[in-house]
Formats: sequence, C-alpha cells, structure tokens
Amino acid sequence: MNNSTKTKAIVIGLDGADWRLLRPLIHSGKLPTLNRLIQEGCHGPLRSTIRPESSAAWSSFATGVWPGEHGVYSFLRHEEDSYNFKLANSSTIGAPRFWKTLGDAGYKVGLVNIPFTYPPQQVNGFMVGGMLTPGVDVTFTHPPDLQGRILSRFPNYRQDAADDLDERDALIESADAFTAQQMELALFLMREEEWDLFTIVFTALDRLQHYFWRDMDRHHPAHDSEDALHYGRAIETHLAQLDAAIGLLLADSPENTLVLVMSDHGFNGCANRFFVNRWLEENGYLVTRKQSKRQASVVEKISNLKSVPLLRRVKRALLPADWGPASLRISRLAQSIDWSRTRAYFAPDGGIRINLKGREPEGIVEPGQPLESIKAELKRELLSIESDWENQPPLGQVYLSEELYRGRYAKNAADLILEPQRECLQSAGNFILDGSTDSSKGIFGSAEPYSGNHALDGILIATGPGVNGSSEIDGATIVDLAPTLLASFDVPIPDRMEGEVLIDLFSPGYLAGSRSESSGDEEGPQGEGDEFDEQEENIVEARLRNLGYLD
Repeated sequence: MNNSTKTKAIVIGLDGADWRLLRPLIHSGKLPTLNRLIQEGCHGPLRSTIRPESSAAWSSFATGVWPGEHGVYSFLRHEEDSYNFKLANSSTIGAPRFWKTLGDAGYKVGLVNIPFTYPPQQVNGFMVGGMLTPGVDVTFTHPPDLQGRILSRFPNYRQDAADDLDERDALIESADAFTAQQMELALFLMREEEWDLFTIVFTALDRLQHYFWRDMDRHHPAHDSEDALHYGRAIETHLAQLDAAIGLLLADSPENTLVLVMSDHGFNGCANRFFVNRWLEENGYLVTRKQSKRQASVVEKISNLKSVPLLRRVKRALLPADWGPASLRISRLAQSIDWSRTRAYFAPDGGIRINLKGREPEGIVEPGQPLESIKAELKRELLSIESDWENQPPLGQVYLSEELYRGRYAKNAADLILEPQRECLQSAGNFILDGSTDSSKGIFGSAEPYSGNHALDGILIATGPGVNGSSEIDGATIVDLAPTLLASFDVPIPDRMEGEVLIDLFSPGYLAGSRSESSGDEEGPQGEGDEFDEQEENIVEARLRNLGYLD
C-alpha cells in the first residue's frame, strides 16, 4: 500500500471500557453501534500493562513497547538520588510514538485527547493534548494556531471530564458535557483537517466507573438503594452516549476505513483499601518518625478534605498559597519516614522500593545478596497476607521488577510491583493500594470514595477492510496495536517495537507486517523536554487525585 491507495484508519479509545459491562448491554440492544461492529468484525479482550494504569497503558499504546522500554510506570516519576517524585507528562515517554513513524512515511495523523500527549509533540498532521493538560492558557495543540480555532469554536472548552468537583450530580453533568464536546470537536477536525489516521480517546467513562460502580452493583458493600434510584444507571447512560458518538463518528468517516475501538484497561467493582506502608511498618520494614506521626496525620486529613463535599475550600484556607498537592505528597512521604531505620517503602509511583545503600540518599540495605534476600522475603510475606473478608488476600500477585520489565528504563521501576486483587466476582473481594503512613489507620480500610478500580483486560473491536467478520480474537495486548496499525498502512515496523501484528484480526495474507531496523536514538533521553511548573503541577495533580489516580 502507499498514499495513493487512500488507506484510512480511525481508532476510538474508550478509557476503562470492560466487556463485563458491555456484553449485557449489547445483548439487550442498548448499544446498537457496538453490536453492529461486533457482528461485522472481530472482537476480544485487550490485555493492559501491569499495573493497568492509564499513564503506563496509553504510553504503551503510543509506542508499541512495555514500560521498561518507554519509562512510564505511573503518573509520577521517581527523581534519581532522592525520595521525591514529580508529575510525569509526555516528555517522560522515552520511546518514539507510532504516529511519528506513520508521519515520517508521509501519512497525516489526527490525534485528539489521547492521555499523555501534553505537552503536544510536532506531528505530520494535528494533535490536541489530552489528560494532564493544565488549562487553556498553555499551548495544548500542534500546530499551535489550531488552538485558537478550537477555543473560538468551543469558548467553554474543557480539558477533562472533571476538575475540582465534589458533587456526584456535577460529575455526571461534567462527564456528559465533556464527551459531547469531544464528539463535536472530533467531527469538526475530521471534516476540516486532512488525516489518514484519526485517533480520539473518550475518558469520562473511567471517571464515572471509579465513583458510580457501587450504585449499579447491588452486591457492592457500599451500595445504597436510595442512591441507586438516582445514580444506578449513570454508567449505562454514559455508555449509551458513547455508543451514539461512535455511530456519528463512523458515519462521517470515509468508506473502507479500518476501525479499532479499544480500551486501555478494563474495570471492576472494588470495596477495599490496603495500606501497604502501614503493613510494612507493622512488620518491621518501615519506621516512621515518632515526632512526625501527628503531623503526618494532620497533613493527610487536610489533603483528603476533597473527599468531603464542599470542604475543599477549607483545605485551601488551612494551607499556604504555594503549598499545593506536590508539597503535600513530599511532606507525607519524606517527612514521615525515618530513613535511617527503614528497609522498604511503598512509593507514590505504585511499587515497593528498597532503601538501597548507594542508590537512595539514606539507604541502609546492602546491594547483592542482602538486596535479593529482602526482595524474596517481601514477596513471600506479601502474598501470604489475608484480609478480613473471607480471608481473601488483598494482593493478586507480587512481581520482582526484573520479572516484568526489560529495556532502557527498567532500572527506574520500583523493586517490587504489587498487583491488588482486581478480578474477584464480588466487589468485596477487590482492593486498591494506598501508601499512607498515617498511624491512625489500620492495614485495611474502605476504598471510598471510590467503588470501582482498573482491571487488566480492556476491549478490542476491529472492523473494516480485510477484517475477519463475526469472529473473536484472544491474546491481544495493548502493545500490539501500534505495529498492527503500521502494518495496515504497509509501513515497516521498527524492530524496537515489542508488540506483534494482530494477524488474526484479518483475513489470511491480508497483512504482511515487515520489520525495519531501528536507529536506537530516535527519541531523546527520558524526561528531556518541557516539565510542569509548580502551578501547573498542582493543578494537574489535584485533578488526578480527584479522579482517584493518586492517593
């Protein structure tokens, strides 16, 4: 294929979509567009990253490699030679995106609201930044002049489904309005701009599932029948809105367009919280400073005022103007731990880090056999923990980082990666992880205000030229989409990509998927480029906390 064949592809991301919700709604006729796509094409689960967090998952979608090769493990990145963590953004991704490869081959790309695309990169086409964009007063598009056209057409332009919201009704209203804006923006750009590949990610579904799962799940421990009368169909209604939006986008697409509908991870109900640092402290791996325990508890309570409706203004009144979420995070962790006696801690980037001598500023664990011994010991003991609910373990798996990651940035990962229970049929058996060192907390607690959490398997639906009709696929992973899209344009796949072309999506012999040699230096060092200033970081981090990504 080449440009003259007018190859077109559209990728529609539904952040957090899960078959366990979609299938019953499809079968009952409530999602007619998705039902039609399934009947016409191929579908199945799409395995996410471990951990299945949007930051790592969307970075793997964009690059076709796992986190060890692109370097994004969380919305936060660890600062070398310190106990500090900074908010990550698109400049943190240390591998080339597949749309650059497409652009270099002469194809035009249109990229709208993909998470982790702020600050926007230069592309052969256009890009509108997604999640993590601080606001409309920064440049969030490429080319930059596109931003003026967007703001002129959408004077009340929203950057995400929710920002600084305390009320559940307001969250639903914001999610629906944001999705409607996304659909209108996509149609505007599809009609006005030139593109060969168009990609948009709808993120509001993820937000709603975090907060409203309990209302539709009558077996959830936090289910309230009165609340359910008002909020029980919030997620279903939003899925119907998304289904209609997909239908409108596809109706506006050229004939014979390859269509991929996918999600970066799935979702499931979740009722419990596992305080990992509290367990580490009770088992002698972590020591908190006695004189700071009361301070840490006060800071924790102030920081978490956002979970109480209408009290965020109290938080603002209690804190200095320049003491935002980033300062609170560093205070809670670094100031509450006695590093001279701590061997391991659960870090804000989602894993356990060993306080290793020569690597950490106040490391006490010797490299070599002592390091390997404590890692093995921690893994064994963590997997033996039982919770109060039917002795259900809070952790589904514990990985040593070397079991999961390889590549240029594998050394940046935490030493142990903890996977909470996510797949229990009952929400009461599933957990989220929390790094609080507040001594007033036990080891286990409620997941509130959240009632849903990410799951490992998202969704994949494909239809269009060459796609097998009415078929199912198994074993697809999120890193497979980049090479599959390149192959659909007959663009050689860089050999650095770890994903494989999903040959089984297509008729036999339809795709070749040839590999090309990578230069190895196509992308600058990880973290090189624009970073958030303090004000931007505080805005974005507050948004992430509101949405449940940071605790």
